[in-house]
Amino acid sequence: MRKLKAIISFEKYKDLEVADIASHIILSMTNNASFPAPPVPLKTIQTALTAYNEALKKSYEGSKADTATKNLKRKDLQALLSTLGNYVNLVADGDVVMLDNSGYPISKIPETVGVLPPPAYLHVTDSDVKGQLHVAVSPVAKATVYVILYCEAPAPEDNSKWQAKLLTRSTGTISGLKSTTRYVFKAAACSTASSELNEYKFSDPVERVTQ
Repeated sequence: MRKLKAIISFEKYKDLEVADIASHIILSMTNNASFPAPPVPLKTIQTALTAYNEALKKSYEGSKADTATKNLKRKDLQALLSTLGNYVNLVADGDVVMLDNSGYPISKIPETVGVLPPPAYLHVTDSDVKGQLHVAVSPVAKATVYVILYCEAPAPEDNSKWQAKLLTRSTGTISGLKSTTRYVFKAAACSTASSELNEYKFSDPVERVTQ
């Protein structure tokens, strides 16, 4: 499992958010026994934060030069916070309590995607080419690919006896079918968990006669 980490890049945050985060980090790291040897003195970060706050206030109704100064002060502050954040990540080594006590925002654990629900619908339509049909599956959130199972009617219960077609999109074409033959189709949305468990939830079967 991926370790939790302190977020040390602040580009996505708004100007005021950066100031608030920096203030919280300074407060949390002051006399913090879990992080006894920070590579950047907290006084240095406080000085950079003060300079940034002053520049931020001037930039609200100031000139382009004031805005440029604010941006420069923000970069200076972010660089110090990133250096300190690298130290926090090294010492905490994924320990969520230590990370939380540092005052840094913490990265989120990626959500595990389980076996996905079946597509709500599967449409099978004619093609201009004999022995070919178009398929369209209702999109399923977080699906990596879609698997279409098909076989001549009547369909066997054992999925291993069906033919399979993988689609990287929710639409595609199945070729090489026998002409004037009734086929049965069903579709499933695939995730990493589906592949690992070999477990799929299929749509209701659809029948179609080829041209």
